[in-house]
Amino acid sequence: MSSFVLLRLFLFVEAGFTAFLVALLIAIRPYFRSQRFFCRWMWAWTAHAAFLAVGLWPNGVGWGTPLFKSFILLASGILGMLFIPLLIAAAEAFRNSGYDAEVARIGSLAAVVGALAIYLESMLVRSDTLLSFEIRTLPPALAVCGALWYCSYVFFRSWRRTSSRGCLLMMLSCGGYGAMQTLYVLLTTRGNSLDVRWIAMDTFCQGVIAIATLLLILERSAVTASTVRDSEQRYRLLFERNLAGVFRSRGDGTVIECNEALCKMLRYSSREEFQQNVLSIYFSEEERNVAFAALRAQGQLINHELRLRRKDGSEMLALVNIALLSEASAAVLELQGTVLDVSEVRRLQEHLLQAQKMEAVGSLAGGVAHDFNNLLMVITAYCELLADGLSDPEQCDQVENALKACGKASDLT
Repeated sequence: MSSFVLLRLFLFVEAGFTAFLVALLIAIRPYFRSQRFFCRWMWAWTAHAAFLAVGLWPNGVGWGTPLFKSFILLASGILGMLFIPLLIAAAEAFRNSGYDAEVARIGSLAAVVGALAIYLESMLVRSDTLLSFEIRTLPPALAVCGALWYCSYVFFRSWRRTSSRGCLLMMLSCGGYGAMQTLYVLLTTRGNSLDVRWIAMDTFCQGVIAIATLLLILERSAVTASTVRDSEQRYRLLFERNLAGVFRSRGDGTVIECNEALCKMLRYSSREEFQQNVLSIYFSEEERNVAFAALRAQGQLINHELRLRRKDGSEMLALVNIALLSEASAAVLELQGTVLDVSEVRRLQEHLLQAQKMEAVGSLAGGVAHDFNNLLMVITAYCELLADGLSDPEQCDQVENALKACGKASDLT
């Protein structure tokens, strides 16, 4: 079997295996959360599979106009070079360095330029010759070698940091595949033929990369799911154990969820009972309308006092903080907030205010009494002086009566 036929067989086997990997990635995509590195890997392998499939066309299909074959040749070069930046971007995205977008942009431009160069060079020779085949396949293969070695280095660093089995397997598989691509380039440039063993080893390396890719996706999905569960658990504990009443509801009065503290605050025995009677908790419909109007206008209510009705009919003065989440219509208006019972606080404040008033009145009365007593002392002294200078008994009795009145006034003070 000639080397040219073996190369065609190699491309066919690799294209089929890569297409299977892409189909598998697309099949499992709905079961995982959106992850940047997952999408990068899928697009990288899609570009590689398309490159191999398109590359088989001018070498395995005998029909088609020369212009059409020329276009297929150019598309093959572009797809082959595009695989490189996407492959590197996938590894960079996994490392979360933020470098993958720049790699993809620069690499895409380099892919177009490189593909045009490959296209012009391959047009200088006949399209059905081995030289033309090597011109189209060797530059992308060289670039793939570098990309695979770089990806192996990236996953080596990730493995050292996280001890991930997926990173270790991906590092070994990318390194092994890169070595196989290097051998492929060296053998084809020296004119050596590739036998079935090389094709099997190359396919095995791609299979290991496929397994490592799936393992990475599963590990990252497990980590993400665990993080989400921990976050939800922390939110649930904060929601349930909050001493303030916490709720989330719609504008029509439908309570989506609330905590036990709010139910106990309004003296309902369960959340279901509270949800069934939520519209009756407002003590005044006018106050509710004013609060909702302010909420729509400002988007939030901060430390707004609202009178609420408990289950037993008693009035509760609540301090509410409400934020508007969405506002499409009154039926789907969604809001969340907290409720604090400040009835006792207000009662104590009123008692304190009354005590302060009484204290002020007492201070005023004490000051007036003191000044009035001073005036009585002056009046008494003058009356005593007047009594010493009188000889008329009637006038002495009058002064005596005035002194008695001053004494009684002093006692009253």
